Amino acid sequence: MSVDLSAPMRGALWMIGAMAFFSIMTVQVRYLSDTIPASEQAFFRGLVAIVVMLPWLLRGGLDSLKTRRLPLIGVRSAFIAVGVWTWFYAVAVMPLAEAVALHFTLPLFGIVLAMAFLGEKATMHRWIATAIGFSGMLVILRPGFIAIEFIALVVLFSALCYAVGSVITKALVRTEAPDLVVFYMNLYGVLFFAVPTYLEWVTPTFDDWMLLFLLGLCTVAAHVCYTRGLVTADAS
Repeated sequence: MSVDLSAPMRGALWMIGAMAFFSIMTVQVRYLSDTIPASEQAFFRGLVAIVVMLPWLLRGGLDSLKTRRLPLIGVRSAFIAVGVWTWFYAVAVMPLAEAVALHFTLPLFGIVLAMAFLGEKATMHRWIATAIGFSGMLVILRPGFIAIEFIALVVLFSALCYAVGSVITKALVRTEAPDLVVFYMNLYGVLFFAVPTYLEWVTPTFDDWMLLFLLGLCTVAAHVCYTRGLVTADAS
């Protein structure tokens, strides 16, 4: 017996899958951060993603790589690249549970941005969810009278960059194939991180190579789920 799920439910399931892979990635990044710089991790995760996705996309020939929206994809990739670098840096220097909790403000930023720039409905339950979410964020940031640490602001900035990237992704998948958007995001990411990787180069061990490869695979899985979620339902 088949179950006909609503678009928001299907979108939510895709997002749950994306968050599962992002969580696995976070643990891998934390482990790698003891030896491999953040820029190098980001470079190799993008490189692995390109190698994995290119044969998949080329099944339809070179025309499968054509897009008329490369500039917008470039802007989106820039925001994601900054979000990735600041996130990898934060994961390396602050408690993992606190970093993850703060980074889950990403959907809250996304709700506000989607309402402002995509014209999605500002329904009461979305505003209530946003207010509760930001209240929780403030509890994490400042449970008493302790000054907000700089690294916490770095995590919030990362979440904001990811949220901007998500809103741009929603605009892109209205006309572009989701997998193509993911491919070009990783291609731009490799270009963005090539020079920092060269300057900060650390030769990975065998175990590091394995984790970098798995990081790339999880990147593909996470972003494919994420973009399909945005195709299925509202960004907010």
